[in-house]
Amino acid sequence: LSAPFRSGIKLEDYQLDPVVRALSMPRVSLLIADDVGLGKTIEAGLVAQELLLRNRARTVLVVCPAGLQIQWRDQMREKFGLEFRIVDSELMKELRRRRGLHVNPWTHFPRLITSMDFIKRDRPLRLMREALPAEGMPAFPRSFDLLIVDEAHNVAPAGRGNIALD
Repeated sequence: LSAPFRSGIKLEDYQLDPVVRALSMPRVSLLIADDVGLGKTIEAGLVAQELLLRNRARTVLVVCPAGLQIQWRDQMREKFGLEFRIVDSELMKELRRRRGLHVNPWTHFPRLITSMDFIKRDRPLRLMREALPAEGMPAFPRSFDLLIVDEAHNVAPAGRGNIALD
């Protein structure tokens, strides 16, 4: 493992478990559901950094509640040396002004953070769909190699008793 030695964190042993599991999977799919304050962000950052260092990931998208975007950006920069851009209406305006009206923020930067509420809006959602491979088309190269959803319970479907089926 390289990520723990390149990060600026005080590491707990249990925080290495998701990284080791991720590396043993051909296609990483993890649910990190620790208690509050145990370092889920650190664990996700370690996984992201390790996959980036090993060239198993090139692009990363973090989807989180709006109030956590700056915290994610700052923690990824301070603890892992990873620069992320927050995709919001401010960035969209800036990009349109500098790069033209048809610029797509989802394809412009390799590491992005956005809010759950922003990505549901009409224009950001349309641009996101344009950035993703068409249905039925090969999924390579992927638009995003790694997707991190913080507070994932906020994106789960409303329960009708068939949550597992949904």
